[in-house]
Amino acid sequence: MRWVYWEPTTKLLDEKRPEYYRNLFPQNLMLFTTGRTRKDLIEPAIMTKRLTDLNSMDSGARGIPLYVVHDSQVEMGEIRNEPHRINWSTEAEGYAKSLNSKEDDLFLHCLVILHSPTYRQENTHAIKSDWPRIPLPATRDLLLASAALGRQVAALLDTETAVNGVTAGKPRPELKIVGVPARVGGGSLNPSSELDVTARWGIAGKGGVCMPGKGKAVGRAYTPDERSALAAGAAALGLDANAFLACLGATTFDVYLNDVAFWRCVPARVWAYTLGGYQVMKKWLSYRERGLLGRALTLGELTEVMHMARRIAALLLLQPVLDANYQAVKAATYVWPKTTDI
Repeated sequence: MRWVYWEPTTKLLDEKRPEYYRNLFPQNLMLFTTGRTRKDLIEPAIMTKRLTDLNSMDSGARGIPLYVVHDSQVEMGEIRNEPHRINWSTEAEGYAKSLNSKEDDLFLHCLVILHSPTYRQENTHAIKSDWPRIPLPATRDLLLASAALGRQVAALLDTETAVNGVTAGKPRPELKIVGVPARVGGGSLNPSSELDVTARWGIAGKGGVCMPGKGKAVGRAYTPDERSALAAGAAALGLDANAFLACLGATTFDVYLNDVAFWRCVPARVWAYTLGGYQVMKKWLSYRERGLLGRALTLGELTEVMHMARRIAALLLLQPVLDANYQAVKAATYVWPKTTDI
């Protein structure tokens, strides 16, 4: 999350893209994906309510709104006059209404399919060259189940919405150990002197542009206490130990701010997790290097990194359910009427 000055009448920073900006209002959701990608890794979609940069995804982010408004209806993100309408074709509207679903069910179903690793693996070549094709459930029960999963994914992706058991309330046993702020040698961190990011996560490049650095992330095995917490989490989710570790990674990392402070136990796949082609946690840290930021981290930012790691872990632990949902939809896919030209 950053601030940017948006100019509605001139080309100040880049194209103002009013067709995008006018659809940003509090009730709306935006699904971001790409028409194609240059990388072998096929990324899941991003969902947000916030103004999003073109480069938030490799090859250029493309936003698809849940609702749309006309030019005359909105100014600076505020809806005026006429109500917005749902952004779907006549065929999609007919499909959704035939299953008596809510306005956002189809939208959230698309999000959740794009987060299924099996879907992305099976369709890698097609997605790399064109827009993702989403199989639609043939029954209402399947659509509602898929949309319910989509709401979980959307909540985890929304860093401004607290998620019970993940970033709010009592943390789930397997998440309680993830990303905990710690101090070398034990004891409490001193917020006035020990929260500078100096591990070279970010380097000033030409013109002051932030370039990623190597940083300091130390890989290790899980401790016995960490393994006990992971086992309790696996049991609660109905996953065996192998499936659970396949989601999070067989090893973990301690990720350092500096020589004294670190975040303890960031599982390997959490640390490596990417969105839009960028390693999420490493990218965040690169902009907080003391030499670039000009200050130390706040306690709130220290906690935010812990929450970030826990959100990613929760997303990864949904993958078996997301894949099962995709397989169920694939086994009972809606067949478009032959007379429909899509």
